[in-house]
Amino acid sequence: PPLDVSPLEVSATPGTSFNLVVAGGSGSFACSLDTEGTGSTVSTSCGYEGGLSQGEDVIRIEDLQTGEVVTASVNLTNNATLEPRPSRI
Repeated sequence: PPLDVSPLEVSATPGTSFNLVVAGGSGSFACSLDTEGTGSTVSTSCGYEGGLSQGEDVIRIEDLQTGEVVTASVNLTNNATLEPRPSRI
């Protein structure tokens, strides 16, 4: 099965931390920052720690056995708001 990564797009405030959930593929994967614009870091197991600057980061998730690559984008902005979907939980 192909890699299934969640979330693929995040809008958050600087300094936010979260983990990407990776499923599917061969089960052997690694994460890295493909584009780093905020001072952020990401662990090989997809733990993201946002930098303190506003900007965009792109996280690269690679299946180490098949070579499949998926990217996730994180937009850090001081004006980010959390909006649940659906709007009622």
